[in-house]
Amino acid sequence: MGALLFIVIGPIIEELICRGLFINMLFERNTFWMPIITSGLFFGLLHASSNLIELLYYVFFGIILSFTYKKTGILSLTISIHIINNLISYASTFLM
Repeated sequence: MGALLFIVIGPIIEELICRGLFINMLFERNTFWMPIITSGLFFGLLHASSNLIELLYYVFFGIILSFTYKKTGILSLTISIHIINNLISYASTFLM
């Protein structure tokens, strides 16, 4: 159950909030970089990292996901990327 939450459910909820709601509700459609950067920062802070390196990783990953969403407008794409990332992270941490 924990793996399902970490790999699938978590990314779906996080993308709906950080990309779907955050970007679409707080910013006008014609803005580009501000929603990407602020959504990335929000995503990083949402993960409550224990050190600066982890925080920077989450912020950078959030910026990549936000950029992808703003360029394509396809939320299912960022959800898929996020799921793949978490699957790789889970496999490398718990299966190795």
